[in-house]
Amino acid sequence: MYEEALTDRGKELFPLLSRFKDFYLVGGTALALQIGHRKSVDFDMFITDGLPDRLLQNVKRVFSDSSIVVTYNVPGQLNLFIDGIKATFFHFEYPVVEPLLNLDGVSLVSKQEIAAMKAFSIGKRLSYKDYVDWYFLLSEQHVLLQDVIALANKKFGGDFNERLFV
Repeated sequence: MYEEALTDRGKELFPLLSRFKDFYLVGGTALALQIGHRKSVDFDMFITDGLPDRLLQNVKRVFSDSSIVVTYNVPGQLNLFIDGIKATFFHFEYPVVEPLLNLDGVSLVSKQEIAAMKAFSIGKRLSYKDYVDWYFLLSEQHVLLQDVIALANKKFGGDFNERLFV
């Protein structure tokens, strides 16, 4: 794992994410920790079941020595900054289909599953960082396009539109 993918403050906060046992890290940070292709500045924590009722209180307790600024809090999603680092806790209805990885007690989805999730999100909310992630995933042969498509179909079923992706 490439812990240097985190900022200095991110490295300090990361182990505390292990206290959110039902959540798993996704997105660019989970990918950067696995392939070391860039620095990452946020934590995207997903859960398949609904968000716990007292999630915000738990976040404030776990990060009690940190500055917490809530930017969005609705059923199914909590966005906030922890000492300036963006964190999102999100209810994601689709199942995890690959075995989760573990880093310092924090669950992460595999790079293959991250690629499938990014394939699903194309056309919905792709950012510059997503294109950087795709470049490294494909150019360094971390994933094969046909495997990503197969995994996205398995994970998202009929909700995945292969034609929008390729």
